[in-house]
Amino acid sequence: MIRIAILGAGEIAERHVEGLQRARGVRLVSVCDPLTERANALALAAGFDRVDADADDAIAADDIDLVLVLTPHDLHAPQVVAALEAGKHVVCEKPMGRTVAECDAMLEAAARTGRQLFVTHVLRTMFFFARAHERVDAGALGRLTLGSFRWYTDELSRLDDPTHWKGTRDVSGGGVLIDGGCHACDVGNWLFGPARRVQALADRLVATREAVGEDTAVFQVEYESGALASYSMSFVAGSGLRPRRFACGMDVDLYGTEGHIEGGYRFRDEEHRHYLTEHRGGEEDRVHPVDSAGVYGDIDVAIIEALRGERQTPVTPIEARNAVAVVEAAYRSLESGTSVDVDWR
Repeated sequence: MIRIAILGAGEIAERHVEGLQRARGVRLVSVCDPLTERANALALAAGFDRVDADADDAIAADDIDLVLVLTPHDLHAPQVVAALEAGKHVVCEKPMGRTVAECDAMLEAAARTGRQLFVTHVLRTMFFFARAHERVDAGALGRLTLGSFRWYTDELSRLDDPTHWKGTRDVSGGGVLIDGGCHACDVGNWLFGPARRVQALADRLVATREAVGEDTAVFQVEYESGALASYSMSFVAGSGLRPRRFACGMDVDLYGTEGHIEGGYRFRDEEHRHYLTEHRGGEEDRVHPVDSAGVYGDIDVAIIEALRGERQTPVTPIEARNAVAVVEAAYRSLESGTSVDVDWR
């Protein structure tokens, strides 16, 4: 039985709990959040054994094997390191850290303690990315040469909320680049391999709070293979699609010497669309059926299975760190106005 504590009882915790409840051989023991009312509500709804008043209490508890760190980004590194040093395995929400230095501190703690560290890059378990990776690995596109990733979501209400940390430079580590860019960069690295250098442009174009970082960004990545990819990121584009309603998505094109894949996902209100079409010269277009779209909790089921040694982890902590390395290079490019090398491991 894997006994679990969750730090942070916000909306993201509800999604993780849904996955943990589908996993075999787990027990939800403790939930901790500074907003006690929120922690109590999640404990009651999900059947946790208790609510701990302080994160340190949950981390130190003898009846905990695995800690989920689902807190704001500035708490990831200190809480992950503390949990590892307390002898716990750890699941950390993305981004792994705000900086490469924070990520490296977590990696060092995991190596020193011999505990396992997982990072929840959920896109790898979703239909398009899993299937596209499978087709690229099978050589369906030949040698990859070019990619285009267009990611958007609707975060304007939280960005303009003076009580919320979303997109703030100090707590979040920046705006859409660190928050959404780490998602996109992870799947880009997964598909194209090691990233070599980055050039970026970004600004706060819609959000009004001074504490908020960039809400709109574009950047290009050159990979060690020579392939190139462009990334367009928006924290505010989704808000304009349907007034006062939520929308988010990602559209992707992958080009190789022998073919082209296009697809992605779109969520608008209650409509969820996943799609992938494969184009190869001299052949009919192949529309891949969505046999399993993937839901958020799939990453938690996969992590529990990996912790038991039943499968490989969907993303290694080194891979999660390298996604942050690409983002950090983008921020350094913004400062310098030039292309910047990626601190790859």
